[in-house]
Amino acid sequence: MGFSVAVVSNYNRVWTFESNDPRIIRQLGLFIVISLAGLGLNTLTIYILHQRKEIDFYVSKFIAVIIVFCWNFFINATVTTA
Repeated sequence: MGFSVAVVSNYNRVWTFESNDPRIIRQLGLFIVISLAGLGLNTLTIYILHQRKEIDFYVSKFIAVIIVFCWNFFINATVTTA
């Protein structure tokens, strides 16, 4: 539930994408798919770092947040606005 609210509230065509593209449903769909991939990447990163390598959970989470932030930003900047 929290993830869904965050994705919808973070999707802002004017501020985030500076877009006037009339294909709003396409953009929103891509944004949601990329966000879901980011959620999967976040979970996988924490699993690999914390479970497999025995790194502290909060350190693993911090690393995952940085990786997913970069992923979401660069993929959305190149794919969603294209």
